[in-house]
Parts: sequence; structure tokens; C-alpha cells
Amino acid sequence: MGAGGPVLLAIDGLGPGGAERQLSLLAEGLKARGVEVTVWALHGGPFEEKLSREGIRVQAGPEWPRGSPSAAGLLRQALVSRPSVIHSWGWICALVSSLAAPLSGAVHVTGLVRMGCAPPAKRRRLLLAARLGRLAIGNSMAGLAAWRIPSRKARLVPNGFDPRRLEGLSRRSGRGRPFTVVMAGSMSGHKDFATLIRAAEELGRERPGGFRLVLPGEGPDRGMLAGMAAGLHGTVSIEMPGRLDEILPLLAEADAGVLLSPAGEGMSNAIMEYMASGLPVVCTSTGGNSELVREGIDGFLVPPGDHSAVAARLSTLALDPVLSESMGMSGRSRIMTSFSAEEMVSRTLAVYAEALGRNR
Repeated sequence: MGAGGPVLLAIDGLGPGGAERQLSLLAEGLKARGVEVTVWALHGGPFEEKLSREGIRVQAGPEWPRGSPSAAGLLRQALVSRPSVIHSWGWICALVSSLAAPLSGAVHVTGLVRMGCAPPAKRRRLLLAARLGRLAIGNSMAGLAAWRIPSRKARLVPNGFDPRRLEGLSRRSGRGRPFTVVMAGSMSGHKDFATLIRAAEELGRERPGGFRLVLPGEGPDRGMLAGMAAGLHGTVSIEMPGRLDEILPLLAEADAGVLLSPAGEGMSNAIMEYMASGLPVVCTSTGGNSELVREGIDGFLVPPGDHSAVAARLSTLALDPVLSESMGMSGRSRIMTSFSAEEMVSRTLAVYAEALGRNR
């Protein structure tokens, strides 16, 4: 099922993030299927270079003399390229696209619903912007429900994983070393690293030297978290290597992946990376996490803020390597069969076709 003509993907920025990775995957998949695709971004970033290397046409937002990017460039791009579909991924782009679509003869599809919970009150503009398109794509059922997208507009397209990222990587045996746990993400209020460190304190008392935590990421809470880690006095090794451009080599040396998020993820890229790497997952039972991780099959779901539950589940995995391996392999199979990049592209094209059909 095709898009019916050129597609313009519009996003507020191309920095290092989950939405940016998914847009890049979609653009590559559309191009591979013969769709003429252009990416327009208000700001550039690492994914701008990646898209260009893949032969994707990328237009960064033009600059005003004082250096602030101009959203008007998106309107000009739509009028020049005359796409059949404008797919907006940010709230600023959604606002401009709602004007650009009728002027350029395109249909507008929004893709803002990427959290598994409603946005904070100060960002309620997102709720408005998400409804501006003919159809609204969300990457989790939890997110579409939390954002209260009307059923006539709401369409589910789960995130996809690109198996090419695993090429050249192989799992390394954990025998003879501490059980290594990874939690990656922004060190801010949306990710609960503190609960994991409290769980590590329990694990350190139970098995001193038996666990190692690796916490890649940056953010305003990094200093506080480093202070908490220092207070464990070496009973658990905790490493904080900063933000990594590619996390999969680190996951190849890990034994479990953790993601704790009190407010609720949508379709977490980090969890998908853990599962694709063959790791059992321990994550909070919030947002769209249960749409990825099946309790007792691919990993464990724990209540938000419950460090004892996190410690208990990690201890279970460390003491039962057969269970750990089984969960990891189950998760990997689930990602490769049900959450592939190819499936994500196909489902997105189906949404485009439906939106175009409504335009006739």
C-alpha cells in the first residue's frame, strides 16, 4: 500500500532521541519502497548526518539573521515539494503543518503521541497539536488513551527496531564476573534512576560485589545520582559513562536491562534495544511497557518506586541463569517478529493511505 506521492516528514529537531531514531528508520524504509521522502527539521542534530548518508533529502530550518530557526521554512518546503502527506513529529511542526497541508494540497498526519501518559499541564499545547492532523499516530495504546485522542483519529503504530544495528555484535558470557545491569536514559524526573540505586544498595548487602550497574545518560539529576552511588561504599560497582551514541555494544556485555519511569513510557526504544540484545527486562508497570514486556515471559514488571521489588527481580535473574536466558531469547524473538522496522513502515503507509482516502 503506497503513500500516493511524495511524503514530507517534519520534526522540531534531529537531536539524539527516540523519536528522531524512529523518524530516521521510517524515512529509510519509505525510500527503500520507492517513496519520495523529504525530512524537514526546525533544528539539526546527529540524525541529520545519518539521514544524509542514507541518501535522504534533509532540509534544516532556515535561520533568521539573529540565529533563531524559522518555522516558516516548513510552509515554504511544503509549497515547493507539494507532498501528498505531511507527517509532523513535533508540536511546532504540527501547528505549521495544519496550515501548510491545505495550501499545498496534502493531508496532515500527526505523530506526537510518544509518551504513555498525558503531558504535564505546562505542555498541554501538545494535546491540542496532536489532534490537528486528519489522523493521529501513537506508538502505544497507553499513550493514545492517556492523550484522549478521539477513536476516529487514533491509529496505533508501534516503534520498530532495525536489526542491522546488531551486525557484528555477539553476547558475551557473564560467567566469572558480576551480574551486569544497564539502565539508559535521560537523568531527569522522567527516568527513576534513584530507585534502581536504592535497589542496588539492597543487592549489595545481599551479595557484596555480585552486581554491577552501568547507567549511561546525562541530565540535571546526574550529580545527585552520583552522590547516591558513592554512598554505597563499593558493595556494588556503579558506572556512569555519560550519553552513548550507540548503546548496543554495551548491552552485548550486560545481563539485564532496566527501565524505571514513574510517569509512563510510550513505546520505549531502550526496552526494545534491551530485548533485541537478548536481555531480560525489569521495568515499571506504567504506560506502554506492558505492551512490550510480557510479565514472566520477557522479563518482569514492577510497581513504580518499589526498590525492593526491583532488587528481588534482579536477584532472581542473577540466581537463575536458565530463566534469564529464556526471557532474553523470548524478548529478542518478540522484537524481531512483532516490532520490526519493516512492520512499522508498513503500518505507517497504511495510515497514510487511509488519510488520503478520507481526502477524496
